[in-house]
Order: sequence, then structure tokens, then C-alpha cells
Amino acid sequence: MTHVPRIAMLLALLLPPVASASSAKPAGPSMKVSTTAVTTRRLQQTLTAYGKVEPDPAYTQTISTLQMGQVTRIMASQGEHVHAGQALIEMTPTPQSRRAYQQAKSAMDSARATLQQQRSLLQQHLVTRDAVASAQQVFDDAQSALQALKHQGSGAQHVIRASGSAVVTSVSAAPGAVINAGQPLLKLSNVQHLRIRLGIEPEDAPRVRPGQPVQLQPVFARKPASIKASIHGVHAVVNPSTRLVDAMVHVSGKNATRLIIGSWVRGTLSVKTVKMTAVALKPVGDAARHQFFAFV
Repeated sequence: MTHVPRIAMLLALLLPPVASASSAKPAGPSMKVSTTAVTTRRLQQTLTAYGKVEPDPAYTQTISTLQMGQVTRIMASQGEHVHAGQALIEMTPTPQSRRAYQQAKSAMDSARATLQQQRSLLQQHLVTRDAVASAQQVFDDAQSALQALKHQGSGAQHVIRASGSAVVTSVSAAPGAVINAGQPLLKLSNVQHLRIRLGIEPEDAPRVRPGQPVQLQPVFARKPASIKASIHGVHAVVNPSTRLVDAMVHVSGKNATRLIIGSWVRGTLSVKTVKMTAVALKPVGDAARHQFFAFV
């Protein structure tokens, strides 16, 4: 199939008409071009979406206490970058926790005294070895119970520390508050594992699929550098707060450290490749460094 008539028609429209000698009006601006052979070129149809950087829930840790206690001090604030071993919250045991600890300590002291007595009586052949073994078991149980309360912070004031490098994404405790066992105090998110929730128009959602490459760029960066990623998943419902379909993108490692939680990014996806017939138009003269294509 030949495209010569279509190309000739297109060139006739693009190139300026030749003025006749009898024309009274001067010719307008013109440009001499040279043409090349007809080629087939690929054009990418792209889709642009915007989204917000947020912590990845799979790498978010909720900090809580194992025992009821009272918050004495909060030493980390929301948005702060903390390091391993850094103090986060100082807790003081409640009167009930202290009482439970004292009772456990008294039980262990009593069990120790009974064990020593049973051992002494065994040397005098006044009790059996089974009696000593029973006293030993009672002492071991009392000691384990006391150690568990110590680990939970029931015995004295203790400090909760960060287990690794992270960002404090929320603080739900306040100084002076009495916290129940298991109640959340704050959340820590790993800054090397983030996700972006791109908003896709509902009519475009069928064109986006998991594994599809996407180029990410921070919206407000002075010199935005592209980050290569891929679509992790596309939600099947419209987000009621944005009226868009969420397409999730996960970013890890060094690429994640280039993004800031809460910032906006632009995502560009290639959704379709189209083949079109093209003829190259190359200007002659000073503008020869430029090249244009006419598609037919």
C-alpha cells in the first residue's frame, strides 16, 4: 500500500505556496525543507496521575507497653527521624503495677526461704528428695513471674527506645496519661520502604495493571529526578475522598530516601504504543539542526 498521495497532500498543506510573478502581495515567511523516505515510528500514549507519599504499613511498627503504666515524658515528636536506641517515651508504673511487683517479689523471697529450709532438712534426712524438688519448682515459678514483671516495666521507671532508624508517623500518648497494657503509644515507619497512592480517573483504570512501569517525579522539587517503579496493585473501588481509583506504587531502598512522607509526586505511565507512518522534514540552512516529523 502506497502513501505517496497522502504525503503529497500533506506537504502541499505544510509548505508555503509559491507566489506568482503577477502577485501584488509579497510572499510571507517561508522555510526550505528536505524530506526523507517514509518510515514507521512508534508513539507512546501516556497517562499522568498524581499521588501522595505515605508510609508502607508492612514496615510500620506500633509501639505499646506490656504493662499498665503512666506516661512521664514523651521524648520524640511526630515527623522526627529517630535512630536505633534513641529514647522515645518514659513510663512510670502505676500503684497497681507496683503492688503486683511487690507481691511477686515477696512470693519469690518466700519460695527461696522454703527451698533453703527443705535442702537443710534433706541433709538431716528429715524430708525426701521429692519435697526438695517441689520447693525448687515453686521457687523457679516465682522467679520467672518476677522476671516477667521486670521485663514489662512493673518494677520501676523505664524508657521505651527505638529498635532501628525510622520516622515517627504518629504519637497517640500524652504526658500524665495512664496507659493500659497493649495500648498504642506511637508509630514508627521505615523510611526505606514507602508507597504512593496514585489517583486514576475511573474511565482510565482499566488501562492500568499491576507490574506496569511508572516514572515518578516529585512535584515541587527544583530539579526533579525520575524514579523508576511499577504499579503494585489497582483498587477495584473508587476512593470516596478523591473520587479516583487508587493505584499503589511501592518504592524501596535509595529511591525511597529521595522522597519525603506527605509530599506529592507525579506518575507517568505508558498505556499504549501506536505505530504511525511518518515523513521527516529537515530544514535547510541555519535551522538545519532541527528536525520535524509529519505523521500520515
